[in-house]
Parts: sequence; C-alpha cells; structure tokens
Amino acid sequence: MVYGLNECLNNLGIDFQLILFTSFTQAWSRSFDFKGVTTRKDYWYFILGNTLFGITLNILLGLSSLCRELVAASSWDLPWILSVSFGTISWIIGISAILHYFGSILVNLTVTIRRLRDIGKNWIWALVPLWNLYLCTKPTKQLVTTNFSE
Repeated sequence: MVYGLNECLNNLGIDFQLILFTSFTQAWSRSFDFKGVTTRKDYWYFILGNTLFGITLNILLGLSSLCRELVAASSWDLPWILSVSFGTISWIIGISAILHYFGSILVNLTVTIRRLRDIGKNWIWALVPLWNLYLCTKPTKQLVTTNFSE
C-alpha cells in the first residue's frame, strides 16, 4: 500500500500540518524578536511554510488575473458584477502578495538571526548569502550550565 508523506508522518505520530502551521505562525508572531533562539526544525519548517504560502499566493494571483482578463475580453453579455468582482479579487490578492513579500524579508532575517544565535554564531553571518544557509543546517549548540550552589 502506498502512503503519502502526511500518512507516513501521521503513522509515526507526527502531525505534519500542525508542525508546519505552528512554525510558520510562531515565526511571524516573533518577527521583532532578535534575542531568542530558533531550533533547526522550526527554521526549516518556517522556510517550507513561507515558500508554500508565497507560491499559493502567486498561483491565486495568476488565476484571478486570468479570470479577470477572460471576462473583460469576452464578447458575451456578462453582468458587470463579474468583471468588478474578479478585478477586486485580483487587486486584493496582489496587495496580499506584495505585503507578504516585503514582510517576509524582515521575518526571514529575524528567523535567520535567531537560528545563528542558536548555533552560537554572530548575527553578521546572516548577511553572507550561501554561508548562512550552510550554518543554518548545523545542530543546536548545547549550553553548558554549572550549578555552583552544590
């Protein structure tokens, strides 16, 4: 029997959508938190979720623009509400895509800085294009704590 990725993960007790959604929303809600840390799993799930969300917005934008153009160029006697509604939907999705794009720049930067902090590196490495990607694959640095009260 062939299972999809989601079924395989659910059989292992991992709810893929919940992890993906949680990592995505947590990164956006902590978009101004430069001091915390981000685990490797949360970082890569955020990157995956953010990429999927951006692709989905662009597909919806293309489909709504196509429908708007088809309605505007048709020789049929269609109600005016169809052309207005597709134009409005296309405009709203376009503005959402632009806001997501520019908002993602800040969120990606803060998540990368938190991830670099988690592995024990300085935040300046976030400005080096491919090296920071390599560094984000490194495991979390274990903090050594000593209990001096004993």
